Amino acid sequence: MKETEGSRLLRVIGPLFVLALIATSLLLYFEYQKAQNGIRMQFVEKRNEMANNGFSNLGQKVETDYSYLLVDCGDRGEYDKLIDRDSRELTATELKRALQLHSECGQFFANKSNLIVSLMEAEVNSLREHSELFGSGKNERNAEVVVGYWDDIFTLERERGIVYGRLVDIQKEYWESDLDKVLNIITSGEREAAVGALNFEANQKLSQTEELLEKIKESRKIEAIFWGESFGKSNSEIE
Repeated sequence: MKETEGSRLLRVIGPLFVLALIATSLLLYFEYQKAQNGIRMQFVEKRNEMANNGFSNLGQKVETDYSYLLVDCGDRGEYDKLIDRDSRELTATELKRALQLHSECGQFFANKSNLIVSLMEAEVNSLREHSELFGSGKNERNAEVVVGYWDDIFTLERERGIVYGRLVDIQKEYWESDLDKVLNIITSGEREAAVGALNFEANQKLSQTEELLEKIKESRKIEAIFWGESFGKSNSEIE
């Protein structure tokens, strides 16, 4: 059977077309790999930034970048001296002054703690956004686990901030009870009962902060081990 011009052309062009498809597919694959490796590096850098700093540098960041929101009281020295004194020895005038200063001086550190927690949440959300850029595969699953660990760490840090805020409030309630006693609004027995309950709660909160800190350390340790196994030097390529 005589070969037609069209069949000869198809015989020549066909393999070239297949080769072009293969080349295009390989190019797209390598471009995808390049993009995924870039995403992976961004995720690694973000996680390492969080791990190396912990959340410890956020306190300094708050003081430098958000100083316009956090203005410490001008009478910090006076306030600290009142805290150091036995509240039972303070006069009505001194107790009123302590309560007046508390609204500015006492809340300063509680407000700072709340702002730090907000920045922590932003850091974890940023890590999560980086993880969501991964395609399907082992790295995507590992990234989700890493983000889960940091979610747990943030939750513990947030709870610690809440406990600290309560300890700040307890200091105010100490002074309020003593002032009520000095002004004869409550009896000595009622004052002792109120302060006793506050002491009990304060001790509980202090123990709770220690427990939370230990949990944070343990979570950080577990996260670091998993990180080394999943995104360590042996896992340098996208899977």
